[in-house]
Amino acid sequence: YRLSAGGVPQPECLHSGGWERGRVCVPITCGGYTAPLHGSVDTALAVRAGTRVTVSCDPGFLPYGRASGASQTPMCLDSGEFERGVTCVAGPCPCCVVSGGESHEA
Repeated sequence: YRLSAGGVPQPECLHSGGWERGRVCVPITCGGYTAPLHGSVDTALAVRAGTRVTVSCDPGFLPYGRASGASQTPMCLDSGEFERGVTCVAGPCPCCVVSGGESHEA
């Protein structure tokens, strides 16, 4: 959460008996996470800080970037930005190619 921009920092009691409008706590959110090419995300909606989204790759594609710190479940940070998420890259070719009815090592 962060303090709102509106309202006075130190509300005072008014002559009417009410209070000046003070600042309030508002949740920090990240906009919808953009799915990588050849992938999807479990939600396209904005989420609150501390929430993770899950990146999935399409069939035939694999998550890439975890070795360099990318996450398959990037978290919405207090800055309002997501952690770096994985990308999706083509998986390895099948081991055998059928040509003319025979199997050959690729």
